[in-house]
Amino acid sequence: DYATAAQRASQAIDLARQAGSARLETTGHLQHGQILRRQGLYDEAGRELMIALEHAQNLGLSAIEAECLHSLGKLAFHQGDYAAASTYYARTQQIHTHNRDLQGVGAVLNSLGIVADSQGDYPSAAQYYTEALGVFRRIGDLWGLGLAYNNLGIVASEQGNHSDAHQYYSQALQICIQTDDRYGEGMAYNNLGIIADVLGHYEEARQYYEQGLEIMRKTGGRQGEGVVLASFGLLLVHAGDPDSARALSEQALEIADELGEQRVAGYALTNLGHALTLLNRPAEALAAYHRAVVIRQDLGDQVVALESQAGEIRALIALERLDEARPLVENILKHLEIGSLDGVEEPGRVYLTIFEALKLQQDERAAAVLLAARKNLTDQANRIQDEASRRSFLNNVAAHRQINAEYSTQGDANDFN
Repeated sequence: DYATAAQRASQAIDLARQAGSARLETTGHLQHGQILRRQGLYDEAGRELMIALEHAQNLGLSAIEAECLHSLGKLAFHQGDYAAASTYYARTQQIHTHNRDLQGVGAVLNSLGIVADSQGDYPSAAQYYTEALGVFRRIGDLWGLGLAYNNLGIVASEQGNHSDAHQYYSQALQICIQTDDRYGEGMAYNNLGIIADVLGHYEEARQYYEQGLEIMRKTGGRQGEGVVLASFGLLLVHAGDPDSARALSEQALEIADELGEQRVAGYALTNLGHALTLLNRPAEALAAYHRAVVIRQDLGDQVVALESQAGEIRALIALERLDEARPLVENILKHLEIGSLDGVEEPGRVYLTIFEALKLQQDERAAAVLLAARKNLTDQANRIQDEASRRSFLNNVAAHRQINAEYSTQGDANDFN
């Protein structure tokens, strides 16, 4: 209960001030700021954390100073300022290393991994998480192990390694339950839901999201609630319930806007665009997709922005505005010549959009895009260890069925299996 915790932290600050304990007052401001950040009250959190940092520096409390810097880094990250987050984390790491605080080192390695991950640098992110895992295992920190496993799952999922991701998330969930980390438990359910959704196990995904949403609402984790709502919205798009998908995506967007959570807003807007497309409201879908593109590009998430840009292409085609769609198609084609779609939620949907746009224009490049789509799909499928899940991935997901159907229709003899 974050509201109660925030009230108690505020009371602790008053008591420490009355007792003349500068150290306890500093700790109180730090804890109050951390709670406010978890509530999504970022401006108030920033003020409390800066007060705590100033006190810690004046008093020579290096351990508390490091914790303040780490919390300020997390705050900057959630506000989309990756450069500031990295700076805070680097200062944190220096202090923890100097103090030989291994737990602190492990925690900040996790945070550095999250920044690298958010900027599409998956090898660096995995390296940071693996180093953190080793530190936490060495000192027997279960909470830290759960966090590292969860983040390794995210990187694996973004690179299409869904079986590995499921294993990491399952390990994270068990540790969160064991340590009574309710927020972590809720996020683990959300992430397991994402994997189930990607694999086409829609009922299983629904159950995970319902569990995650219940935990977030009970604990007052507004940021986590927004994430789960956005994920749930995408599931309902896949399940063919666009009205409910629109409703949940709009709820997620409302929370993201309220908290200034730009990354969640970009996710929610993209899923809202998908729902509106299914509802045959292309003009509204275009507006949602465009806002998502702007947000994601501003955050430096250039590859993830391509997913929202593909949505713009579909909406423009539906509106018969092909001239406006063409430069967006060329932009994605240019990226595909030199890069991958790692980090994109639904690479199949992006490939299929470009293929259909080129086919509509009778552009001979359509065949090459279809081959690339098929190769991406089979590469992912071949990394799924469970055969039932592999079949579900190929047959239950609409975009994947369509890619295979188009591939068969084209009659190309290349076999990527």
